[in-house]
Amino acid sequence: MLEIWGRPYSSNVIPVIWTANELGLDYTLQLAGGSFGKLDTPEFAQINPNRMIPAIRDGDFALWESLAIVRYLCNKYGADYLCPTSPQSAPWQINGWSGPRPKRLCP
Repeated sequence: MLEIWGRPYSSNVIPVIWTANELGLDYTLQLAGGSFGKLDTPEFAQINPNRMIPAIRDGDFALWESLAIVRYLCNKYGADYLCPTSPQSAPWQINGWSGPRPKRLCP
């Protein structure tokens, strides 16, 4: 089963949870980071040696960084729904809302 590690109110974890929900995936949310701790545990270091959230474990596969996780989930579980299977197929949502964009403007 898919495990998502992070806080459900973290701006970097929210897209991962949203994607899993949109794809109808069963997952376990492992509360980690901030007041939940767990980032300094040996178990989490095996999932993400950088010890930051979000991170996932999907069977024996581990991945971190929110955009990488979202793209992985879309490619593995969302073919032709959130991830196109050909250049002409629709929808192209993953490329539309997951591209780089500034979160805030700084002077």
